[in-house]
Amino acid sequence: METVPPVFLEHHGPVKAQLTLTGPSAHYFHLKSSAIYIYASQEDMDKGKLIKEVKLENCVAIPSAQPTDFDIEFQDYTIACSVSSLRSKLTWVSMINSASLELSVHHAEHLKVLDQDVQQQLFNLEYEHLLETIKEFTGTEEPPKQKIVPAPEFPRSRGRQRSVYNGITCVNYNVGSDGIRQIFNINSITLQKWVERLTDQHGPDPDFAAFAIHCYRHICDPEQLMELLIERMHVDVPQTDYLYKWRSIIKLRVISFVCLWLRLAWSPDFVAPQNRQLLDKFLSCVPWPESIKPEPYEKLIVKTFARLGDHIHAIITKMERSYAARTLLADEKHDKAQYNMLTVDPHMIAFELTQKDHANLQAIKPLQLLVRLWQKESDPIIAQEIQPITDLINSINTTSFWVATEICTQPEIKNRVKMVEQFIKIAKECRKLNNFNSTMAIVSGLNLVSVSRLKSTWEQVDPKRGKQLAELESFLSPAGNYKNYRQQLSELDALEFKIPILSLFVKDLFFTNDGNPQYTDKVDEKSLKLINLDKLIGLYKKASSFCLEQRRSPPAKPPGDYQEANNAVHNMRALKEQPLYKYSLLCEPKQGDNETLRLREKWMQQ
Repeated sequence: METVPPVFLEHHGPVKAQLTLTGPSAHYFHLKSSAIYIYASQEDMDKGKLIKEVKLENCVAIPSAQPTDFDIEFQDYTIACSVSSLRSKLTWVSMINSASLELSVHHAEHLKVLDQDVQQQLFNLEYEHLLETIKEFTGTEEPPKQKIVPAPEFPRSRGRQRSVYNGITCVNYNVGSDGIRQIFNINSITLQKWVERLTDQHGPDPDFAAFAIHCYRHICDPEQLMELLIERMHVDVPQTDYLYKWRSIIKLRVISFVCLWLRLAWSPDFVAPQNRQLLDKFLSCVPWPESIKPEPYEKLIVKTFARLGDHIHAIITKMERSYAARTLLADEKHDKAQYNMLTVDPHMIAFELTQKDHANLQAIKPLQLLVRLWQKESDPIIAQEIQPITDLINSINTTSFWVATEICTQPEIKNRVKMVEQFIKIAKECRKLNNFNSTMAIVSGLNLVSVSRLKSTWEQVDPKRGKQLAELESFLSPAGNYKNYRQQLSELDALEFKIPILSLFVKDLFFTNDGNPQYTDKVDEKSLKLINLDKLIGLYKKASSFCLEQRRSPPAKPPGDYQEANNAVHNMRALKEQPLYKYSLLCEPKQGDNETLRLREKWMQQ
């Protein structure tokens, strides 16, 4: 299950809303990106007959005490909305807040406390939704009962960490252009407060949870996060605190978060034996603790937690098997086949390179890009997790040395010239396909010293091809931090297929990571530090957007026989630097190097 960044959210459905003074009337809302498009009906939406467009800029969707009502509050007005069910209400509130502020946290001091009946409804709704999600993921309707031994003691957390500690706030919010604090958009927060917000009482936010699962490694390790979550499962608050009425829902939301964590990040977080033990500890805390007396309305839901333990165990079993199967999968093998790079169609080579790069990029997930930033590649588990990135980087290097090898292993100068011109044509076609990754790899190969030193060869290259290469080199010039390349990339339509230069994107991630502090401030000298959440949100959005772009299909191949082009792309002959340079010397020996001249004569005879 892959999570899409909130900026790409889309949702639609019937809503009764008061848009005029005449009172609430039936409408059809279509939320897309950061605006709601309002129609009289779904039929009108299909026809494009728009009543009103509402930009979601610094607005807040606030649930009311009525199970199906909520308000969308703007600075100057409010839209009162009513939907068909509590589930629909929660979905709209989450979607609107996420789309409005790109990454939301459903917590606000002025939200009204719902009564116990609504709390019971809310618990049942979330419980059934979680159960459906787990069953769909595991494919198991009723998993085997597990002998889960409850923990003898349950660590507990406070209901809330104080928002102000020693005069410094534990959570800070971004301020909109209108000067109003955006209560759903946090820019810095303590770790304890972050865990609290991930599992708070005002509404689940799967996007914020997925963001945390991707980015927490910059702040703590899995053990520390799991310990905080286990503490959070049993909120220790005074009986008079209204949070007491919410503790069963908070416990359920902790379990929901961990279930999402298992599915999104089994590897690298739970593969190591010591981390696998964390799950055993968590499972022992899932049943309702005997030391905590349930309230009357909680007695009906105590058994549900025992049932959830069996389902969570089913997730763990599936993830263990999936990971074991993944480690046994061998790379796709291609039969060694002959090809002639002098005769193969450059258009076909460009299409095959594009399909290969696209397949490699699709294997990369946002989690892998972020893990590579913060964890050591020397760890075998981490190395395996980021293998798709490593494979693609190796593939780019292989392509560059393949270009040089094909040129430098041609004894006759006329064939070397043809080979140089052939690769210039291929690079030009790759650029037409917006495959900037292979364009860079080929141009880099043409600029390797083993090729660039072949003066006699370059003198005979068609001036037209030489001009095309110069244009490509200018386009990919590192001047101004690759200004020309970045400008063309930004000018492409957002939905247009493109393969960016991976090495440059990875470099940008490292620059963002190293150029921004991990923490914005210290609350005290021991452990309370304000996490720079703005930094993490920026990195998460970049990684997610990059991977989202690779879902678009490459252009369809024109008709033709691509077998030879496929053979060439999947069976690249790529010498290493030292033997490659020796071949380069055989092609054009240094003046006065009699030994190389002798070897060249022998090579030409063969």
